[in-house]
Amino acid sequence: MALDNRLIIIIAIIVLSIVIIILKMQLNPNKKKKNKGKKKIPAFKGENPVIGNYKKVVQIGTGGMSTIYLAKATHGNKKDVVLKVLENVKPENKQAGEKFLEEGKIIKRINEKDSSAPVVKVIESNQDKPTGLYFIAMEYLDGVSLKNILDRKSELSLKEKLGIVNDVAWALKICHGLRICHCDIAPGNIIVHQNKKNATLIDFSIAINESNAKAYGLGNPYYMSPEQGKRGGVITVKSDIYSLGAVLFHLVEGIFPHKAGKCNTIMEMQKSGSIPPVTKPVPTELKEIIKKMLSLDPGERPNAQAVIDSLTGFIKKV
Repeated sequence: MALDNRLIIIIAIIVLSIVIIILKMQLNPNKKKKNKGKKKIPAFKGENPVIGNYKKVVQIGTGGMSTIYLAKATHGNKKDVVLKVLENVKPENKQAGEKFLEEGKIIKRINEKDSSAPVVKVIESNQDKPTGLYFIAMEYLDGVSLKNILDRKSELSLKEKLGIVNDVAWALKICHGLRICHCDIAPGNIIVHQNKKNATLIDFSIAINESNAKAYGLGNPYYMSPEQGKRGGVITVKSDIYSLGAVLFHLVEGIFPHKAGKCNTIMEMQKSGSIPPVTKPVPTELKEIIKKMLSLDPGERPNAQAVIDSLTGFIKKV
């Protein structure tokens, strides 16, 4: 009899709990739907959303040890800016901070050399005193990355493809005149404007001066030059030309020049000097310039001005 009473009490508690849950759902019928459809905005790191003279709006990416935000200037014209913040390193690490700010200094040199060149404009690179965080503020570009376009398999005309590469070649002409090697020419670092006719080169985080250009494994393996994948290889401005040639090959042919499951395999394929033929119906002269840009020997690759001259001619014809 005592067991029956305990069983009745347990059942009563369960029924009461179910009734309470049902009543709560009736009182808040839209709560679940509202939360389900709500897009979560990434939380900002740190307590203060303001860095320097810029207020963070939303996180839009990450890069190495930095976090990238869309932000708004708190002074002057209050324009949207892209704010790159070194958040994963302690502020007292001066060496890491100075190395991070070097990207801003490099871009600033290029901007000052030719302000009309299609290279992202740096507004400020500094250390925020209240937080101690290092940051680089850059112009906000209204467009999408070429990688995004390729990933979505969006259609681009041959003229648009050549125009994008031509703009990057122009940017490289200015960089190379200053002996700056970008070292990471790839679709993810090329912003295509909304009109699809213009492009801007971004992300100089691993850019180096040609005089100290000994490096290994720098860059995107699908696009980087053979010398970048060679231990002890010497990077020159012609390394960027190879990478741009790989981007052009991808745009024209629709595939990578070399593709494999492992980075080491890709690098070995690059070192062989073997390049798949361009099979798409494009002018023979265009196939030839791609072949030259992807030459195993850096000395056989054209310079940026020669690439511009060739592409300008093709653009006029198509």
